Amino acid sequence: MVFFIIFILCSILLPFHLHGSVANFLQDFHSLCLNRLPTSDAYEVTSAFVCGEKIRSAELTDFFSRSGLFHLVIVSKAHLEFLSTLLLLLGSFLKDRGLRLFIIFFTVFYILMCGPQAPLVRTGVFLVMHFASRYFRLGWSAFFILMLATCLSLAFNFEWYNSLSLLHSSGCALAFLIGQRCTTLKWQQGVIAFVLTTPFLWGWANIHPLTILINWTLAPLLFIVWFLVSLLTFIIPTWHFISDYVIQRSIFLVSSLLEPIPAVGSNSHVPVSWLWFFFWSLLLIFWTFHCYKRQSK
Repeated sequence: MVFFIIFILCSILLPFHLHGSVANFLQDFHSLCLNRLPTSDAYEVTSAFVCGEKIRSAELTDFFSRSGLFHLVIVSKAHLEFLSTLLLLLGSFLKDRGLRLFIIFFTVFYILMCGPQAPLVRTGVFLVMHFASRYFRLGWSAFFILMLATCLSLAFNFEWYNSLSLLHSSGCALAFLIGQRCTTLKWQQGVIAFVLTTPFLWGWANIHPLTILINWTLAPLLFIVWFLVSLLTFIIPTWHFISDYVIQRSIFLVSSLLEPIPAVGSNSHVPVSWLWFFFWSLLLIFWTFHCYKRQSK
C-alpha cells in the first residue's frame, strides 16, 4: 500500500515536468540575488553560498572536487538551519508567533532566491511531510518520510537521478537517522554517521581517507565562516574585501593541506547507480526493521 501511494504521487507529478515551469518562475528571484552581490575575487563562492549559483571555473571546480567540499557550496538543509539560528538570535525580541512567521517568511524567500536546488527540494518536502505527519498524527517514521521526500524530488526532476548533491543530501540524512536509532550516545552516532556517509563522499571522486577526514574536521568551520562572510557581502556589498580575503586565504590553506595527498582520477569514484542502490537498500532495511520493532511492542 505504501509503495502504491508513492508510485501514484510520482506518476502524477512526473508528466507535468514541474522543474521546468517552476525554474522559469524563480529565475527573477535568483537574478535579484545575483545582482545584489558585487563582482569580486570571491564572487563565485559567495554567489554559490548565498544564491545557490553553480561553481563554473575549472580551478575552483577542481579544488572543491578534490577536497570533497563540494557539498558546502550547494545550498542544502545546513544553510536553512544556519539561517534559522541567525534569525532566532536577531529576532529574539519578537513574540513566539511573530518570530515563527519571521523565520518562515525569510526562509521561503531564501529558497525562492536559490531556485529549485535538488537538496533544497528534498529538504523542503521532508519538512512538509514531517509537519503533516505530526499535525495529522499519521505516525509516519522518519525513514518513510525520507523515502517519500527522495521519490518526490526525483519526480520533480528525474534528471536528479544523476545528481551527486541529491545523493549526498539524502545519504547524509539517512546516515544520521540510522545513528540516532542505533544509539543515544552522541559520539557513537557520529561514528555511525561517518562510516555511512563515506560512500556518498566518494561520489565526489575523493576516495582518499585524508580527504574525508578534512571534511569532518574543517568542513563545519569553513561552512560557518564562508557563509557568514558571504551573507555580510550580500547585506553590505562594499565590504566584499572581507569575503575576498577570508575565502581566498582559507582555500589556499586547504590546498596546502591537500598537497601531499595523491589526486584521484575522475573515473575512480563510485558509480551513481551503485550509490543509489546502497542508499535504497539501507533505507528499506532500517525502515522495515523500524516497522517490525514498532508492531512487536
